[in-house]
Amino acid sequence: THVVLKCNRCGYIKIYDIKAAATLSKIGCGRCTKIYKEAEEREISLRKEIRDRKIKAKTKLDQAEQRRVEAAERKAQEKVEREIEREQKKKADKNFKEQQKRQKTADKESAKLTAYKESIQEKNPGYFVKVRREGDGFLTTLICKNCGSAITFTNTNKNKVYKCDKCKKKELNPFYKGVYQRDYTNTVFNDMRIIRQYITDDGYKCDVECRQCRKQFLGEDLHDVLNRHIFCDCDRAGLFWVCPDCYKGNLITPEQLITMGKEGFTCDCGNKLSKTDIENEIVISDAGNSMRDKSKAVGELFKSGDTEIKNNSQLIKERTPLYAGTDGEYYYRCHCMEHNISLILNNTEIENYDHTQCFDTRQKLLSKPDADKIKL
Repeated sequence: THVVLKCNRCGYIKIYDIKAAATLSKIGCGRCTKIYKEAEEREISLRKEIRDRKIKAKTKLDQAEQRRVEAAERKAQEKVEREIEREQKKKADKNFKEQQKRQKTADKESAKLTAYKESIQEKNPGYFVKVRREGDGFLTTLICKNCGSAITFTNTNKNKVYKCDKCKKKELNPFYKGVYQRDYTNTVFNDMRIIRQYITDDGYKCDVECRQCRKQFLGEDLHDVLNRHIFCDCDRAGLFWVCPDCYKGNLITPEQLITMGKEGFTCDCGNKLSKTDIENEIVISDAGNSMRDKSKAVGELFKSGDTEIKNNSQLIKERTPLYAGTDGEYYYRCHCMEHNISLILNNTEIENYDHTQCFDTRQKLLSKPDADKIKL
């Protein structure tokens, strides 16, 4: 009724019902299957353990290699830093020696310039003396203390005693003013607007304000301002130039202008603007800004504020007449932007304006009197 089966591999014996055994297509050994499964699990576990060991070993090796590489990199970096430090020290020592040399030369030059200036001042006590290096020699400017006129000469004429010819004009016309006594209020030089002028024992002075950042520079020499030696160091100072080829905007700073050669400035597209053209563009820009600032100031000064600029004359005219004269002409309050002088002119004088009225003594009689100087 039963059949006995024995595994040829492991000797495991199992008894089956004969009818049930007859229906089985395949009979497997339970013990061998269990042993095989356990062996397979052990193999998988062992393989995993071997793989983990290899990964761990490789990780340790990689970490060791990484530490070795990092140590080598640190060593190389330290070497580079030491080399840079040596080079910087070497450069600093060289710069210090060059600075000492330049300072020594500058002190020598300054002493020479001071001695030269004092010798000129001693011969010409009626002038403020301004001296600057020009080529191999000096360019000297004498500014008359009486009338404000200037005389410029080279060091070849340093022993000459000068007499101001313009003072004769002041004797004939007490309202005559030389170039350094004229009113430059609201006039712009290097985008710096003159806001105040005065005279000290050291010469004609002025206070200026940067039109870009509103920073004020007090006590600047009027001679240096008029000759465009003063500029602001803000990040908006300079000439803003739009390239006509690529339309890119370029800010040419005062520092660039001082250090650049005659070739001038080159745009990224290759278009060039010579140094002469840059200087001319700055003068043109300053002239336009001067006109705008003066017009605004005069408009605020006039009661109505309704002003117009006459073409090609640099004359600002108040639109509403001040009064009607006995000659049947309307008279208007005006202001000359070139000479910074207020005037009272009729229509005919305005149409034919040629600046001669700026030095007409009759105009001065219409100026607003200084209350502190009126004696009763």
